[in-house]
Amino acid sequence: SGSSLFPPTALEEAIARARVTVPSDPYAARLVDGDDENHGASGNCDGASQARYVDDSLLKALETMTFIKQVVLFGCNLDTRPYRLPVPRGSILFDVAPESVHVHKKDGLKSERTRPGSLHVQVPVPAEATIEDAEKLLARRGFQGSKPSLWALEDMGAYCTTPEDVEDVIVHVSKAMALDSLLVGSVGLARGGLEEDRLKDVLAACNLMGDCFPLTDYADSLRSPGSASKGERRAGSGVRDILFYGTQVSRSIAEKDIYQAWTQLAEEIDED
Repeated sequence: SGSSLFPPTALEEAIARARVTVPSDPYAARLVDGDDENHGASGNCDGASQARYVDDSLLKALETMTFIKQVVLFGCNLDTRPYRLPVPRGSILFDVAPESVHVHKKDGLKSERTRPGSLHVQVPVPAEATIEDAEKLLARRGFQGSKPSLWALEDMGAYCTTPEDVEDVIVHVSKAMALDSLLVGSVGLARGGLEEDRLKDVLAACNLMGDCFPLTDYADSLRSPGSASKGERRAGSGVRDILFYGTQVSRSIAEKDIYQAWTQLAEEIDED
Protein backbone atom coordinates (compact mmCIF):
# COMPACT_ATOMS: atom_id res chain seq x y z
CA SER A 1 0.00 0.00 0.00
CA GLY A 2 3.02 2.31 0.50
CA SER A 3 1.75 4.08 3.65
CA SER A 4 2.51 3.33 7.30
CA LEU A 5 0.42 0.49 8.69
CA PHE A 6 0.07 1.78 12.25
CA PRO A 7 -0.64 5.43 13.25
CA PRO A 8 1.57 7.62 15.50
CA THR A 9 -1.16 7.34 18.17
CA ALA A 10 -0.95 3.52 18.26
CA LEU A 11 0.21 3.34 21.89
CA GLU A 12 -2.47 5.77 23.11
CA GLU A 13 -5.15 3.76 21.32
CA ALA A 14 -3.79 0.53 22.80
CA ILE A 15 -3.80 1.94 26.34
CA ALA A 16 -7.37 3.17 25.92
CA ARG A 17 -8.49 -0.27 24.74
CA ALA A 18 -6.66 -2.02 27.58
CA ARG A 19 -8.43 0.22 30.10
CA VAL A 20 -11.92 -0.97 29.13
CA THR A 21 -10.90 -4.62 29.53
CA VAL A 22 -9.53 -4.20 33.07
CA PRO A 23 -12.62 -5.75 34.77
CA SER A 24 -12.13 -9.02 32.86
CA ASP A 25 -8.36 -8.91 32.30
CA PRO A 26 -6.12 -9.04 35.40
CA TYR A 27 -3.05 -8.09 33.35
CA ALA A 28 -4.59 -5.02 31.72
CA ALA A 29 -4.54 -3.06 34.99
CA ARG A 30 -0.74 -3.19 35.04
CA LEU A 31 -0.65 -1.75 31.52
CA VAL A 32 -2.77 1.34 32.23
CA ASP A 33 -1.68 2.31 35.76
CA GLY A 34 -0.46 5.88 35.88
CA ASP A 35 -1.93 6.83 32.52
CA ASP A 36 -4.35 9.70 32.16
CA GLU A 37 -7.84 8.22 31.89
CA ASN A 38 -8.72 10.76 29.23
CA HIS A 39 -5.72 9.84 27.11
CA GLY A 40 -6.49 8.28 23.74
CA ALA A 41 -9.81 6.95 22.48
CA SER A 42 -12.75 6.86 24.86
CA GLY A 43 -13.33 3.49 26.48
CA ASN A 44 -16.71 1.77 26.46
CA CYS A 45 -18.22 -1.61 27.21
CA ASP A 46 -18.27 -2.41 23.49
CA GLY A 47 -14.48 -2.61 23.56
CA ALA A 48 -14.73 -5.34 26.20
CA SER A 49 -17.33 -7.16 24.09
CA GLN A 50 -15.01 -7.07 21.07
CA ALA A 51 -12.23 -8.62 23.16
CA ARG A 52 -14.63 -11.28 24.47
CA TYR A 53 -15.72 -12.16 20.92
CA VAL A 54 -12.12 -12.66 19.79
CA ASP A 55 -11.33 -14.66 22.95
CA ASP A 56 -14.31 -16.97 22.48
CA SER A 57 -13.68 -17.42 18.76
CA LEU A 58 -9.99 -18.13 19.26
CA LEU A 59 -10.48 -20.71 22.01
CA LYS A 60 -13.33 -22.48 20.22
CA ALA A 61 -11.35 -22.66 16.97
CA LEU A 62 -8.22 -24.06 18.64
CA GLU A 63 -10.34 -26.62 20.48
CA THR A 64 -12.22 -27.86 17.41
CA MET A 65 -9.68 -27.22 14.64
CA THR A 66 -6.76 -29.02 16.25
CA PHE A 67 -4.66 -28.78 13.07
CA ILE A 68 -4.26 -25.03 13.65
CA LYS A 69 -1.15 -24.31 15.71
CA GLN A 70 -0.30 -20.76 14.54
CA VAL A 71 -2.21 -17.78 15.95
CA VAL A 72 -1.51 -14.25 14.71
CA LEU A 73 -2.62 -11.42 17.02
CA PHE A 74 -2.52 -8.46 14.66
CA GLY A 75 -3.17 -4.82 15.52
CA CYS A 76 -2.72 -1.88 17.90
CA ASN A 77 -3.47 -3.78 21.09
CA LEU A 78 -1.65 -4.36 24.37
CA ASP A 79 -2.62 -7.98 23.84
CA THR A 80 -2.45 -10.12 26.99
CA ARG A 81 -3.91 -13.27 25.41
CA PRO A 82 -0.57 -15.13 25.52
CA TYR A 83 -0.71 -14.76 29.32
CA ARG A 84 -4.37 -15.25 30.13
CA LEU A 85 -5.91 -17.63 27.57
CA PRO A 86 -5.66 -21.42 28.12
CA VAL A 87 -4.63 -22.23 24.56
CA PRO A 88 -3.73 -25.85 23.71
CA ARG A 89 -0.15 -26.99 24.18
CA GLY A 90 1.87 -26.63 21.00
CA SER A 91 0.20 -23.39 19.93
CA ILE A 92 2.38 -20.50 18.75
CA LEU A 93 1.08 -16.96 19.28
CA PHE A 94 2.62 -14.34 17.00
CA ASP A 95 2.06 -10.89 18.51
CA VAL A 96 2.20 -8.34 15.65
CA ALA A 97 2.00 -4.78 16.99
CA PRO A 98 3.87 -1.44 16.88
CA GLU A 99 7.28 -1.33 18.57
CA SER A 100 6.01 1.25 21.07
CA VAL A 101 3.22 -1.10 22.14
CA HIS A 102 5.62 -4.00 22.71
CA VAL A 103 7.95 -1.80 24.79
CA HIS A 104 5.07 -0.54 26.95
CA LYS A 105 3.74 -4.06 27.50
CA LYS A 106 7.17 -5.41 28.42
CA ASP A 107 7.68 -2.62 30.97
CA GLY A 108 4.18 -3.05 32.40
CA LEU A 109 4.41 -6.82 32.84
CA LYS A 110 8.07 -7.13 33.87
CA SER A 111 7.07 -7.57 37.53
CA GLU A 112 4.63 -10.36 36.69
CA ARG A 113 5.82 -13.83 37.64
CA THR A 114 3.38 -15.45 35.23
CA ARG A 115 4.83 -16.53 31.92
CA PRO A 116 2.94 -17.03 28.65
CA GLY A 117 1.11 -20.37 28.60
CA SER A 118 2.33 -21.05 25.07
CA LEU A 119 5.14 -20.02 22.76
CA HIS A 120 4.81 -16.24 22.49
CA VAL A 121 6.64 -14.70 19.54
CA GLN A 122 6.79 -10.90 19.58
CA VAL A 123 6.81 -9.19 16.18
CA PRO A 124 7.57 -5.48 16.76
CA VAL A 125 6.60 -3.34 13.77
CA PRO A 126 8.57 -0.08 13.20
CA ALA A 127 6.63 3.18 13.09
CA GLU A 128 7.04 3.72 9.35
CA ALA A 129 6.47 0.09 8.34
CA THR A 130 3.84 -0.84 5.74
CA ILE A 131 1.59 -3.90 5.69
CA GLU A 132 4.11 -5.52 3.33
CA ASP A 133 6.91 -4.87 5.84
CA ALA A 134 4.84 -6.41 8.64
CA GLU A 135 4.30 -9.56 6.56
CA LYS A 136 8.06 -9.92 6.00
CA LEU A 137 8.78 -9.41 9.71
CA LEU A 138 6.22 -12.08 10.59
CA ALA A 139 7.83 -14.57 8.20
CA ARG A 140 11.28 -13.85 9.63
CA ARG A 141 9.96 -14.67 13.09
CA GLY A 142 8.94 -18.14 11.97
CA PHE A 143 5.39 -17.85 10.66
CA GLN A 144 4.70 -20.44 7.95
CA GLY A 145 2.17 -19.38 5.36
CA SER A 146 2.00 -22.94 4.05
CA LYS A 147 0.39 -24.16 7.28
CA PRO A 148 -3.08 -23.34 8.71
CA SER A 149 -3.33 -20.32 10.98
CA LEU A 150 -5.82 -18.26 12.95
CA TRP A 151 -5.72 -14.48 12.56
CA ALA A 152 -7.25 -12.05 15.06
CA LEU A 153 -7.81 -8.53 13.70
CA GLU A 154 -9.39 -6.84 16.68
CA ASP A 155 -10.57 -3.20 16.38
CA MET A 156 -9.19 -2.49 12.90
CA GLY A 157 -10.48 1.06 13.24
CA ALA A 158 -7.49 1.79 15.50
CA TYR A 159 -5.20 1.72 12.47
CA CYS A 160 -7.51 1.76 9.43
CA THR A 161 -8.97 5.20 8.75
CA THR A 162 -10.69 4.44 5.43
CA PRO A 163 -12.61 1.52 3.88
CA GLU A 164 -9.69 1.08 1.51
CA ASP A 165 -7.32 0.60 4.48
CA VAL A 166 -9.55 -2.16 5.86
CA GLU A 167 -9.73 -3.87 2.47
CA ASP A 168 -5.95 -3.62 1.99
CA VAL A 169 -5.19 -5.32 5.31
CA ILE A 170 -7.73 -8.11 4.79
CA VAL A 171 -6.48 -8.75 1.24
CA HIS A 172 -2.86 -9.03 2.40
CA VAL A 173 -3.75 -11.20 5.38
CA SER A 174 -5.89 -13.54 3.26
CA LYS A 175 -2.94 -14.21 0.95
CA ALA A 176 -0.90 -15.38 3.95
CA MET A 177 -3.68 -17.72 5.13
CA ALA A 178 -3.31 -21.36 4.11
CA LEU A 179 -6.33 -23.48 3.19
CA ASP A 180 -8.76 -23.92 6.15
CA SER A 181 -7.22 -21.02 8.10
CA LEU A 182 -9.57 -18.80 10.09
CA LEU A 183 -9.93 -15.01 10.38
CA VAL A 184 -11.87 -13.23 13.16
CA GLY A 185 -12.03 -9.55 13.94
CA SER A 186 -13.90 -6.32 14.49
CA VAL A 187 -14.06 -2.94 12.80
CA GLY A 188 -15.96 0.32 13.24
CA LEU A 189 -18.01 1.16 10.16
CA ALA A 190 -18.88 4.83 9.63
CA ARG A 191 -21.99 5.81 7.73
CA GLY A 192 -21.03 6.69 4.19
CA GLY A 193 -17.88 4.59 4.53
CA LEU A 194 -17.43 0.84 4.74
CA GLU A 195 -20.84 -0.82 4.89
CA GLU A 196 -21.62 -4.38 5.96
CA ASP A 197 -22.37 -5.49 2.40
CA ARG A 198 -19.04 -4.11 1.21
CA LEU A 199 -17.21 -5.93 4.00
CA LYS A 200 -18.98 -9.15 3.02
CA ASP A 201 -17.87 -8.57 -0.58
CA VAL A 202 -14.27 -8.11 0.58
CA LEU A 203 -14.36 -11.40 2.49
CA ALA A 204 -15.84 -13.20 -0.52
CA ALA A 205 -13.30 -11.67 -2.93
CA CYS A 206 -10.52 -12.96 -0.66
CA ASN A 207 -12.02 -16.48 -0.74
CA LEU A 208 -12.97 -16.17 2.92
CA MET A 209 -16.23 -18.00 3.56
CA GLY A 210 -17.83 -16.15 6.45
CA ASP A 211 -20.10 -13.32 7.54
CA CYS A 212 -20.31 -10.14 9.60
CA PHE A 213 -22.85 -8.86 12.12
CA PRO A 214 -23.35 -5.95 14.57
CA LEU A 215 -21.36 -6.09 17.78
CA THR A 216 -24.53 -5.35 19.73
CA ASP A 217 -26.07 -8.61 18.54
CA TYR A 218 -23.20 -10.42 20.23
CA ALA A 219 -23.27 -8.14 23.28
CA ASP A 220 -27.00 -8.75 23.66
CA SER A 221 -26.39 -12.50 23.59
CA LEU A 222 -24.07 -12.01 26.56
CA ARG A 223 -26.60 -9.68 28.21
CA SER A 224 -23.79 -7.15 28.36
CA PRO A 225 -24.91 -4.28 30.64
CA GLY A 226 -24.82 -0.76 29.28
CA SER A 227 -24.74 -1.78 25.64
CA ALA A 228 -25.32 0.98 23.11
CA SER A 229 -28.53 0.98 21.10
CA LYS A 230 -28.69 -1.68 18.41
CA GLY A 231 -25.91 -1.30 15.89
CA GLU A 232 -24.45 1.83 17.48
CA ARG A 233 -21.12 2.28 19.22
CA ARG A 234 -20.77 5.96 20.06
CA ALA A 235 -23.78 8.15 20.55
CA GLY A 236 -24.12 10.61 17.69
CA SER A 237 -20.97 9.44 15.92
CA GLY A 238 -22.66 7.30 13.29
CA VAL A 239 -20.07 4.56 13.84
CA ARG A 240 -21.19 0.95 14.12
CA ASP A 241 -18.90 -1.76 15.40
CA ILE A 242 -19.08 -4.92 13.30
CA LEU A 243 -17.74 -8.38 14.09
CA PHE A 244 -16.65 -10.66 11.28
CA TYR A 245 -15.17 -14.08 10.57
CA GLY A 246 -14.09 -16.11 7.57
CA THR A 247 -12.56 -19.48 6.70
CA GLN A 248 -10.01 -19.55 3.90
CA VAL A 249 -11.18 -21.84 1.08
CA SER A 250 -8.23 -21.28 -1.27
CA ARG A 251 -4.47 -21.70 -1.10
CA SER A 252 -2.04 -19.16 0.34
CA ILE A 253 0.79 -17.69 -1.72
CA ALA A 254 3.22 -19.93 0.18
CA GLU A 255 1.17 -23.04 -0.64
CA LYS A 256 0.97 -22.06 -4.30
CA ASP A 257 4.73 -21.53 -4.39
CA ILE A 258 5.32 -25.01 -2.98
CA TYR A 259 2.88 -26.55 -5.46
CA GLN A 260 4.58 -24.74 -8.34
CA ALA A 261 8.01 -25.89 -7.17
CA TRP A 262 6.88 -29.52 -6.97
CA THR A 263 5.19 -29.29 -10.36
CA GLN A 264 8.35 -27.90 -11.91
CA LEU A 265 10.42 -30.64 -10.29
CA ALA A 266 8.04 -33.32 -11.57
CA GLU A 267 8.28 -31.91 -15.09
CA GLU A 268 12.08 -31.94 -14.92
CA ILE A 269 12.05 -35.57 -13.78
CA ASP A 270 9.71 -36.50 -16.64
CA GLU A 271 12.05 -34.83 -19.11
CA ASP A 272 14.96 -36.87 -17.79
